[in-house]
Amino acid sequence: MKADEDFHESFQQELHSRWTVEQLRELIREVNEERDRRYSDRFEGLEKAMAAGFAAAKEAVAAALAAAKEALTAAFGAAKEAITKQEMATEKRFEGVNEFRNQLKDQQQTFVSKAEATTKFDDFSRRVTELERIANREAGGAAGTSRARTRLDVQLQLWIPVFIALAALAIALFRQH
Repeated sequence: MKADEDFHESFQQELHSRWTVEQLRELIREVNEERDRRYSDRFEGLEKAMAAGFAAAKEAVAAALAAAKEALTAAFGAAKEAITKQEMATEKRFEGVNEFRNQLKDQQQTFVSKAEATTKFDDFSRRVTELERIANREAGGAAGTSRARTRLDVQLQLWIPVFIALAALAIALFRQH
């Protein structure tokens, strides 16, 4: 700015000292050329600064995109690893469930079936009835004989626990089904 003021001052001094038209034209042309040069320098500086700014912005965007790409790759890798671990845990859990099912199936095969228990129960009922009939007949035919009574007592003592065990087994089976 100081240069502009100095120029104007010198211009006014020279203007008063009787310039010719040609000299004034030459002076105006020089002033215009000087201004054009200043504006050109100024705009060239702005263009360089803008170009440098755009280049820096372009580099910053490229770096941000690369960092985002790395972050996404890492996130996808971690997600894939987590999914794999979860699938393995699920498989282990199902293996445990299948093992438990197999154990139950094996255990169920060792149980007496309902039809088999019913047959055994009916068979023991017939035997008890037969024993009662024999006991009644022996008691009626040989009243007071201790031998028949002892024999009946022994038979009843043998069959009653068997009958009770079968009844308990049948009840357990009926409750299961």
